[in-house]
Order: sequence, then C-alpha cells, then structure tokens
Amino acid sequence: MWIDAHAHLYDFDDAYLNALIDRARKAGVSTIINSGTNLSTSARVCAQCERHENLHATAGISPFDVEALEERWWDDMERLLDHPKIIAIGETGLDDSNPAYPSATAQIPVFERLLAIAHDRDLPIVIHSRGAERRVVELCRSHGVSKVLLHCYTGSVDILNEALDSGYYVSISGIATFKKGPLDEIIAHTPSNRLFVETDTPYLAPVPHRGKPNEPAFLPPLGAYVAHRKGISPQRLADAIRRNFSALFGVSQL
Repeated sequence: MWIDAHAHLYDFDDAYLNALIDRARKAGVSTIINSGTNLSTSARVCAQCERHENLHATAGISPFDVEALEERWWDDMERLLDHPKIIAIGETGLDDSNPAYPSATAQIPVFERLLAIAHDRDLPIVIHSRGAERRVVELCRSHGVSKVLLHCYTGSVDILNEALDSGYYVSISGIATFKKGPLDEIIAHTPSNRLFVETDTPYLAPVPHRGKPNEPAFLPPLGAYVAHRKGISPQRLADAIRRNFSALFGVSQL
C-alpha cells in the first residue's frame, strides 16, 4: 500500500472526500498527508482528519499566504499544532519563481518563525522551495531543524545532495512523469530511504491522468514510474516509503 506524502483536501466537502478516500484505498493508497496552507485551511484539515483514520494533518503558512496574516498569527498556529492529528508543520517555505508572488521580505520572516516553532516542538517541517532551494536548506540548517521534507522537489542535484547530507527527505510529484522525465536525475540521486511520492492534490496529476484534477488514487502510476527509474519494484519502493513515514513523522502507518 502506498502513502501519499502531500495532498490538499481542505476544499472538498464530506461527500466528495469520502468518495475520494474510497477511490484511493481501492487503488492501493492507505495513508494520506493532508496539508494546510494558512490558518483557515489548516483548521479545516484538522477537522477532516478527525473524521478519517487514514488522514494525517499538517498545519502551515505557504509562501503565497504570508501577506494576509494578522498580528501574532503564530499564537493561533501554536494552538493548531496541539491538535492530536497534526504530524508536522507545513506546508511552508519560500518561492522565488515569479515576481508576482509575495516578496522575499514578506516570505522569510514567516518561514523563519515556523522553523523556530518546528525546532522548539521537535516537529518535522514540510517545505515548498521552488526557486529558493539553497536558501531553504541554509535556513533549515541555521535554525537547527533536522526533520525536513522537501515537498515537490524540482531543484538542482547539487542542492539535493546538500539536503541529503543534512538528513532531509525529498518528495517526488507527478512532474516526474511529464515529457522528457524532468526529475529522472533527482530520482536517481535520492536513496530510497530518503524518498517519498506525492500527488499534491488537486494539482500536478501524473501521466496518464495529466490534465485532470489530481487525487490520491492517481498515486500508484507515479510510484511505479519512480520505482522503475530506481530499478526496483513498486512494492519495494512502497515499503521503503512506509518506513520513511515512520522514521520522519514518528507515526505507525495503517
């Protein structure tokens, strides 16, 4: 059975969520990490996870949500992180890929505050790092944060090696299956004991589902692709990911 390391389910109503989880289970996906992107979506994620044993929650502030925060927002975040279904902070991080996004001046203080909370609470942190991979790794190191998952990683192999040397984990999205296999080198350089796969639902559906809204049931073709590129069986990769899940998040899987 597979683990979907990153999905955003907060916009789905109960009926749709129930059907989505059922489709995922039938496709061979037993566990889903349901990630918030701001205080509101993180609260919804926690509520959804209360009703579904196979969902685990993360609470965070994404780089795209840093400008709408109220004063002392971190007090509300601390309260959310006390929820029993929370297994990590995230998603959070930095995005320097588009000048239309919030500035680094706005993004970095929020990210650093969440890194400090992750360090103080000894919680893993799930990080978005597009266009800012080196800065993200540097900040994680400087804040003494060692439990790190670089979600939807698309950076260079050089920075990947720095992250792996720091003990961090890497998650591969459906981008890997797109034309010309843009993540083949990343997959090759990431050992199985540091690897996850994710859907990033509802985004980045893998081939053969590209162009559709993504969902956890679409994870197995991605897992099979990553396993093939690593020269191992899908079952062997799925087993490795389950061990990684326990090692990073400290949660026994279903």
